[in-house]
Amino acid sequence: MEVVTDSTVRPSPGVPEKMAKPAFYEDVESGAPEDKVERPTTSIYTGQGSAAAKVLVWRQDMRIIPLSAAIYLFYLDRSNIGNAKVLNDDTGDDLLDGTNMTTLQYTLALMVFLIAYAAFEVPSNIMLKRMKPSNWIAFLMLCWGALTMGLGGTRSFGSVTTVRFLLGMFEAGLFPGLVYYLTFWYRTEERSIRVALILASATLAGAFGGVIAYGVGHMNGTSGLSAWRWLFILEGLPSLLSSVAISFLLPDYPETANWLSDDEKILATERLRLEGSHGTTGHMTWADAKVTLTDWGLYAHYAIYFGISTPFSSLSLFTPTITAGLGYDGLQAQLMTVPPYAVAYVVTVAVSWSADHFNARGLHSAVFATIGALGFLASAVLPPDAYSQRYGCLIVGASGAFACIPPLLGWLSSNLFSTSAVGLAIAMNISFGAPGQIVGVWIYKADEKRIGYPTGHWTNAGLLFFVAAGCMKAAVVYEAGAPEVLELEQRPVPKHKAGWVLIRIKAFGLNRSELFTRQGHSPGVLFPRILGIEATGLVEEAPGGEFEKGDVLATAMGGVGRAFDGGYAEFIRVPAGQTRKLHTKLSWDVLGGCGEMLQTAYRGTTSVGLAAAAIARNLGVTVVSTTHNAKREELLRSSGASIVVVDDGKIAEEVKKQTGGGVNKVLELVGTTTLLDSLQCTRPHGIVCMAGMVGWELPDFSPMEAIPNSVCLTSYDGGPTVFMNTPLQEKVEQIEKGTLVVTIGKTFRLDKIVEAHRAMEENTAGGKIVVLT
Repeated sequence: MEVVTDSTVRPSPGVPEKMAKPAFYEDVESGAPEDKVERPTTSIYTGQGSAAAKVLVWRQDMRIIPLSAAIYLFYLDRSNIGNAKVLNDDTGDDLLDGTNMTTLQYTLALMVFLIAYAAFEVPSNIMLKRMKPSNWIAFLMLCWGALTMGLGGTRSFGSVTTVRFLLGMFEAGLFPGLVYYLTFWYRTEERSIRVALILASATLAGAFGGVIAYGVGHMNGTSGLSAWRWLFILEGLPSLLSSVAISFLLPDYPETANWLSDDEKILATERLRLEGSHGTTGHMTWADAKVTLTDWGLYAHYAIYFGISTPFSSLSLFTPTITAGLGYDGLQAQLMTVPPYAVAYVVTVAVSWSADHFNARGLHSAVFATIGALGFLASAVLPPDAYSQRYGCLIVGASGAFACIPPLLGWLSSNLFSTSAVGLAIAMNISFGAPGQIVGVWIYKADEKRIGYPTGHWTNAGLLFFVAAGCMKAAVVYEAGAPEVLELEQRPVPKHKAGWVLIRIKAFGLNRSELFTRQGHSPGVLFPRILGIEATGLVEEAPGGEFEKGDVLATAMGGVGRAFDGGYAEFIRVPAGQTRKLHTKLSWDVLGGCGEMLQTAYRGTTSVGLAAAAIARNLGVTVVSTTHNAKREELLRSSGASIVVVDDGKIAEEVKKQTGGGVNKVLELVGTTTLLDSLQCTRPHGIVCMAGMVGWELPDFSPMEAIPNSVCLTSYDGGPTVFMNTPLQEKVEQIEKGTLVVTIGKTFRLDKIVEAHRAMEENTAGGKIVVLT
């Protein structure tokens, strides 16, 4: 029995010239790049950074960002209840005394607000799209402004709780609504800094809230009202009065903006065709909702946002209480809330600009979550009377906690591309944060003032460390293109799932199919996607008990990197039924190149024809290999080839001459561009396995003429069953013993994934490319 292993490209008899010149291919044996022809292009926006785009973005910024930030600045009434709680408490004129509430009842009133806040975020974002952003946001402002002023008239726990619940209903839509609103105007790499400029208004609101509370404190008794009542009235009034103006001034969508020229509207629409929401699309359907609700990868985002919500909530509500516990009394405690918020504002804006500039939103979130955690950790372990040091730690903790939120939200929206999915997912993300905010209500206990509120500080530190640890490095493709479209970023580590196993990836091999997918030639693969059809590493979690933590596993094919995120990452979650446990001492740079390569060489196609030759020789097969570079003959023979045919474009006659009439089995590793010639190499009753990827179709294909009589033509199956039936452990042991030789061409680190893809595209590796994490 004989085998032809072929990984060169050559015109075949009967194949039109345009098919004989493939879009791209690799000659593994020669390692030499061939002439490339023009590839099909994917229609993507290419005008980023142009003068026209810069002018357009600047005009949008001037119209949208100051107005949105001002709207969010009016949000200061959300956290003013914390100021009201301690305002003039030294004279008995504070919120608790004025309403006869206990500390427990005050905490319950805070929690009721957050329950309503969580419940109404998703409906609010749906209404924003239906009623238009300007109308809906103006309506919300009118309602929460009126309700905030109404808090100034409450006189009991029941009335405070009722008004706080209604306030939560209407304030729920503002933050997720504004984040959603930005997706109608800005591309993914432009959002974090703008979310930061808006969110940072909350830190300014906190700072101004302290200043305003300090000033309003001197109004105690004016017109017979306590200062805390004036605080609610004066802080609710701006939202109420400005709501009418917002309905006229806030632009809805680029397509309907009368201050944009026709050319600018076209440019704005084109910029966001793949990376934004669209005002002209229809309303969300149940099918849209189902896709978003069952996208389990999004729940990792939600879990991380839960972690950041507790510090955010506790700081918003209890900063005056915390500063009061640092030796500051009365109105001075109000004033000392300003520096933490002011510093957090500057840090948040700077971090978000850097996250967008370097396209590393997850990394920035992880780093500053760690910084915030260290601030709270230090505050928890310092002596209670170390007031100055603990005040400095409060500033560090607040800066880290606030700064990681905008990149997290930009990170989420950049992973979503349909209008419906963005609105629903953003609202769900912030809704999942609401339980974290409820936790934040309870952690700063009144009876811990004397000992420095350790419960609150330890809780915030732990959750911020969770936020930092919940991220992994991954190479993500958002749109088809050159190697540079592989964007290295931090992503949530996949969560455990019944029947699946979480693998800490140590190495993975690159494959030609991934190159084609990256170029946009895999219509079944939806972006964004973490590519990689294989991975090798250690078990991190196996909820079903199929494996022990630390077991060596390999996985390949079966939808990996295509139907769900693949191996270009530090972790991967795959069905337990398509993983192979291996016992081996091979180094990761060798083992990482074995999974798909050995499976496909044993069963079907491979980007490294050398492996197929080596396996076939070990099976006792006479191997015929082809190459267009005669200098590679020695390498081919050392890898297992008995006969080497130099490819001049038509090899059938030469193969028949050297083998005495042809071969029994042909492993077609190029594609349709060489298939017809490979069929002619085959003896009667022989088999040709079509496994290559260069060329997907044969125009005007006539089976009766193209397939010789009694020759069988079949194709390669890359499903999980094939992978599971491959004697992978046996082949790994043969590699360890030296009886099976595999050629690893080059190795790269994950942060050099672009260079690795470029080496594959330019055919400079000379063998399998392996990436180490």
